[in-house]
Amino acid sequence: MKLIVADSVDLLTYIYALYTVLNNFVELIWWIFMNIFRIVMAALVALTCSSVSATVVTVNALTRDTAKTTISDSLNNRLWLGWDITKGLTYAQTIAATGVGGKFSGYSVAYQADALLFNAALLGATDTCSIVAETVCSTGSMLAGDLVGESYTPSQALSETDWDLEVALYLLSPSPSATDSVGHIEISTVKDGSYASNFYWKTGLSLTLADQLASNDQGEEIGWLLYKTDSNAVPEPSGLALAGAALGMLIWQRRKLLRSIRATE
Repeated sequence: MKLIVADSVDLLTYIYALYTVLNNFVELIWWIFMNIFRIVMAALVALTCSSVSATVVTVNALTRDTAKTTISDSLNNRLWLGWDITKGLTYAQTIAATGVGGKFSGYSVAYQADALLFNAALLGATDTCSIVAETVCSTGSMLAGDLVGESYTPSQALSETDWDLEVALYLLSPSPSATDSVGHIEISTVKDGSYASNFYWKTGLSLTLADQLASNDQGEEIGWLLYKTDSNAVPEPSGLALAGAALGMLIWQRRKLLRSIRATE
């Protein structure tokens, strides 16, 4: 009789222990599922918000989020400021803005060689630009104007519903003089439904004329081509990668909890 009672007690103890383990396991699975669900939903919301709030324009090696001020250059590992950001300043004002504490601090004014690098990244295999005055050097993407940003609004009767022109200045010499010391790039797009985006490579402006163009008070302002080295050339991890890291953390926590359960058996 004692043996039967003892066996019954052992059986009940075993059943209770088994129930406890199974109950803990079910709770653990539910906890893991709910956390994964939260992570996935958060990632989806983040991706949806980013796609709604920003438009990313890519032309060959250049990419710009239109909500930001910079153009990323994967060919030369540089960041270029949008032409719409630098417009309206004279050369002296631009130099001051690139100094310590200035709004363009860390950036440099482009020289002729830098302007050629920009063109190479923008035009890719179609780049035929060289140091030639007043010449159409290439035809490229209709998105180029959207990429660099609005840097010129004509005051003439012909409106930008028919055509679009963006302009950026660059230096021909370290010490610009009054004559033939500034070059400029033009992106001219005809908006008639055809594929027509012409890139003009021009040299030979005086600094005085360049300043007048840059600071024009008729709404026709243009700006200087500015750049700096891209210290964040390696892309940031995506939302899915972050979700994967979180899932790995959940698995590690699950194993730790199971070890604790086994230790109490």
